[in-house]
Amino acid sequence: MFERTLEVSGSPHIALRECLGDLTVRVSEGGTVTLRTADQADVADLVQEGDTITLTVRDDCSLICPPQTTLTVQVVRGDLRVRGVRGPLTAETVHGDVLLRDTGPVTVCLLYTSPSPRD
Repeated sequence: MFERTLEVSGSPHIALRECLGDLTVRVSEGGTVTLRTADQADVADLVQEGDTITLTVRDDCSLICPPQTTLTVQVVRGDLRVRGVRGPLTAETVHGDVLLRDTGPVTVCLLYTSPSPRD
């Protein structure tokens, strides 16, 4: 398992370019963002510039962040689960299920669903 913790303010911005698996985001008090993946570090490209974190993950991913985080998600190839993020959340493309609980303002642009079987 890979885990990386970054120091941030209480209201960082996380820009997730792409997650090739499932993405789970939950909150924790404090000034850190923690990224966890099941595989090694080479599955995540992460850049921090001040309070902005940009990442691409080639596996399932778990993020733990402050409640006031602004979250921008461009593509999730699996399911998206977000709980407790009170800052603005934008999800552009999600190929799986979306579960949002106790979130602030949300914008979802495009969801993909599996095609229905034809008779």
